[in-house]
Amino acid sequence: MTQFRPQNLSNTSWAFATFRVLNKPLMAEVASAALRSLPEFRPQAMANTAWSVAHLQYLDRPLMQGLARHALPRIDEFRPQELANTAWAYAVLALPDHPLLSALASGSLDRLDDFAPSELSNMVWAMATLEVVDMPLYKSVSSRVIQSAAEFEPQGLSNTAWAFSTLRLKDMPMMDAVARAAERSLPQFQAQALANTAWAYAQLEFIDVKLLESVSSASLCKLAEFESQELATTAWAYSRLHSKESPLLDAIAELAVGRARRSAVDAHSAGMLLEAFVRPKPDVALEMLDILEECNLLTVEVLPGLGAMMSEFEQRGETSREQRVLETVASMRIFGACSAYAAFSPTRTCPERP
Repeated sequence: MTQFRPQNLSNTSWAFATFRVLNKPLMAEVASAALRSLPEFRPQAMANTAWSVAHLQYLDRPLMQGLARHALPRIDEFRPQELANTAWAYAVLALPDHPLLSALASGSLDRLDDFAPSELSNMVWAMATLEVVDMPLYKSVSSRVIQSAAEFEPQGLSNTAWAFSTLRLKDMPMMDAVARAAERSLPQFQAQALANTAWAYAQLEFIDVKLLESVSSASLCKLAEFESQELATTAWAYSRLHSKESPLLDAIAELAVGRARRSAVDAHSAGMLLEAFVRPKPDVALEMLDILEECNLLTVEVLPGLGAMMSEFEQRGETSREQRVLETVASMRIFGACSAYAAFSPTRTCPERP
């Protein structure tokens, strides 16, 4: 590596990332050599190196800190793809380098017209993932999306809607433009994009009946491809919007219950499913709870779902069902379980463990 120039180092990491081959000893050598020669890196090499390590999920903090430090004074030299890829890399690695992110947002603002749709959606996805609220940037992105939503790929539409919803930016003209463009390309949406689109509109409580019906139909055709998290997200979205899409919720319930019996549902998704079903399908929520208990899948991540169930049953005056869930919480050998319940239902006292 001592003979490698910056472009050689960048190309090497890019090649391995493109083929999704993680060779940790090699990447460690690349990172070490890159750190020594960062002053010689051009913007493209910096962006490609950051993208590569993120794509491989190879976190080398000294390298990423060094890249940020050397990129800052040269942001004006970055092209749109390099700005977007750099932001994406720091978001994927969960590195909220605020000086760099602020510079990337400012550097993008004057050149948004030169961004391709995929670069635009990647930029706002990255900023939202790292909770960067730069209103001038989002307003400018909104204008571009409203004008050219039809040019976005399915993943770009989903990512853009997700980004604005994650930050609770209620830009209804933009969300409407995304909805109309999405309707025309829903057959091309992957499971994650379908789930995230439904979630985005539910999060903002934007009831677009035509879009919801279309997403429901597209989801039903691909439901077997949905991961547990995507099933939970979709169920939560339609439940939150009080949707009458019963065929979709019925299908998700059947699939989720079957996966739970095989212990093929992670705890976070299980909790989200309990919360999603307790209002429209309380019997399904209780069945899921029985299965989670039988399979020893009750963990702290399920508590929000249990809290939602108890709160819903308390509001309905269904004391026996509320008590059933309360006993489950009391039996969980998790420190603080009763405290978590108290946040949902302060009028009740958590019983002692048996």
